[in-house]
Amino acid sequence: MALPARAAEEIRVGFQEVSSETGQRRERFDAAIARELCQSIGKPCRTVAISTMPAGKELLEGRVDVLVSYFDSITRDKRLAGTRSYARMPLAFVVRKDAGPSEISPAALAGKKIAVGDMVGKSFVTTRLPGSLLSPNGDFLSALASGDADLAIARLDLAVYEIDRASDVSCCKIVQVLNDAATIPPDDRALVRTSDKALRKLVDKTIDAMERSGKIKATALATFGFDVSPGAKSDNPFFPTAPQSSWEIEPAIAVRAVKLMADRRMCSGVLINGRAVLTAAHCFTNEKRIVAVKPRQVTLYQNDRKLARKAARIVIHPDYSAKSATTDASDIALLLLDEDGSTLPPVRFLTGREAFLTADMMDLLFIDAALYGYGNHESKDERLLKVRAILSLMVLPPNSFLGQSEKVFLRAPEFCRGDSGGGVFLAPGGVVGPDEPPLLLGIASAIGDGPCDDLGEIMRADYFAEWVAATLKEHGSD
Repeated sequence: MALPARAAEEIRVGFQEVSSETGQRRERFDAAIARELCQSIGKPCRTVAISTMPAGKELLEGRVDVLVSYFDSITRDKRLAGTRSYARMPLAFVVRKDAGPSEISPAALAGKKIAVGDMVGKSFVTTRLPGSLLSPNGDFLSALASGDADLAIARLDLAVYEIDRASDVSCCKIVQVLNDAATIPPDDRALVRTSDKALRKLVDKTIDAMERSGKIKATALATFGFDVSPGAKSDNPFFPTAPQSSWEIEPAIAVRAVKLMADRRMCSGVLINGRAVLTAAHCFTNEKRIVAVKPRQVTLYQNDRKLARKAARIVIHPDYSAKSATTDASDIALLLLDEDGSTLPPVRFLTGREAFLTADMMDLLFIDAALYGYGNHESKDERLLKVRAILSLMVLPPNSFLGQSEKVFLRAPEFCRGDSGGGVFLAPGGVVGPDEPPLLLGIASAIGDGPCDDLGEIMRADYFAEWVAATLKEHGSD
């Protein structure tokens, strides 16, 4: 489809139209960032207010060239590419103006009732404040006003929006914010068309300059009263940034984690029983979805130890599409082995019920999990298995435009080349209880253009469980 004609070299930066002066400050912030981007980019530029939601369609159809929209930044549509981050929305701690804890710390909040404004707040309470109690009142401002909660936690943009529109504005105030990268969903990014690589580089450079010059911070302070620039640091000594790798390697999981050398491509995989490895389909295929690797070209390793077992068959999911524009790619495959390692029991898949999935488009669920893979991250040694915590695994119900699918989880600490096909396991002590064995949530799939990507995709194991079982049975590998 031909894109609409536009003035030569003119860059059009779109943003979600602000409905009113008392509307969401989040939209006003994006509009201000779009204007600042236009002023700083060094080429003819104009901003375009977009009234439709989601606004990404305007970008795909060529009516804008850059889109600054926090809502659309979660898209996984492969026709769109994210730029450098321009904001990370911190957590806000909200109290009644006439009362509330004098200190925000795990010790001071132990035994206190905490209301949460969203699943981000709930994830923070369950992972960082285990001694606190969740308030049963669903409306966090009402819970504070009525005394049902001593404190409320929500993303800053939600907190200021609810306080702005509350009828009793004298009720509550934000006393502190916390930029906790491991708990908070991925940073907000502008979007460009994937084909506009030169423009993406220019926008990245401009956003970097805006942050270094303090323009993003100044815009955030004017809009929210707090700094939301990506590099903003929390000054709360009681909540140091949660480590991106807080798990020790679990032997019961490590024994299942393998490295695959498929011809000259390196991937990770999971031994789901004694005779099969679950991994990503793209490890074996080319761009035309043709299986470009033969079983004899695949070698298995655990750390630097080459395994004697050989690959006998590669089975690609029938719905896999290497060119899929969204996360409907079904990027999953089975590598069947030539002999039975029967001492390894079948892995358990986490089910949708256990994950408390919902059908509400705006309800995000956060699960503690960890990726076991051989990707090149902080360690330069690709021979060694690495484990990285995913303290906020984002679960989004299906949405065709944004690219969400019931087949995937979104969010990774950072997927790197070589992690593809690696297993993502539920943290010990998660929703299934501390004494039960870890469960497999899914398989690491896509990463972006660079060597690593901090918004990865995870093919859901429970979605593909029926296909896995049928394939194993068909080939006598169950």
